Order: sequence, then C-alpha cells, then structure tokens
Amino acid sequence: MSTPLEVIEEGERELKTAHADMFKGRVSALYVDKLVTSQTLELLQALHDELEGKKLIAKTAAQFINRCPYNDSIQDQQDNLQALIKKIRV
Repeated sequence: MSTPLEVIEEGERELKTAHADMFKGRVSALYVDKLVTSQTLELLQALHDELEGKKLIAKTAAQFINRCPYNDSIQDQQDNLQALIKKIRV
C-alpha cells in the first residue's frame, strides 16, 4: 500500500516521461489523459486507505480508553459525587 505522497511522486515521474514521449510522437495525448485518470484513482485510493487506517487507530484507542480501569475509578468518583450532590439538594 502506497502513501498519498508516494503516489503523487510516482505520478509526477510517469507524467514527465509520458509528456516527453508525447512530444516525440511515441504516445498519444489520449494515453496521457488515461494515465492522469489512473493516477487520480490511485491517489484517491491511497487517501481512502490512509483515512481508514486513521479511523481504525482512533477506534482502537477509544476501545482501550473505555476498558482502562482508571476510567472506571473516575466514573465511580463521579457517580459518588453526583449522589452526594443529590443528597445535599434534598
């Protein structure tokens, strides 16, 4: 899996070569257009993969935080404080 930056750098190299070949008559403008479209799709896929990876990391971190015993003790203290506040108000 390539990063978006790697996809962009590789695309730039391919386009430079393709443009040079086009001016020398080795490839058509249609080929260059298809190459650009292909690179755009590759970049979108790399961006999607990166975003999905970040979502997975965030989800895993949230699950860890929710399971952390430290959070349970904080929640217990908050519950006790809420109960005390209710008693004081009555």
